[in-house]
Amino acid sequence: MALSLMPTAEVEKQFKRIHALASPSLDDLFVYFEPYNRRFGTRIMKKHPNFWSFIQLIQDEHLRFEHIIIQLASRVSGSKPSTNKTAFQRRFETLNI
Repeated sequence: MALSLMPTAEVEKQFKRIHALASPSLDDLFVYFEPYNRRFGTRIMKKHPNFWSFIQLIQDEHLRFEHIIIQLASRVSGSKPSTNKTAFQRRFETLNI
């Protein structure tokens, strides 16, 4: 975020500096959060949604998260895998044997 406030000529140099100082353990954290950020970005239909649609999106994500927690706590599996997914999985396993 601070890079956006720097002079244009300094951005690349400071980015490399920050990248060198960052802990390697942060890579796992970024890998963990990237799918969430991608999902969140695709759920917002407009570039700049109004505040209430943003609040609705947050509430929907909260409900989805609660639903997943309930499923995990009760050890219920997710939805039944599709036949296409099952067929693909069999072909994939055959190739990797």
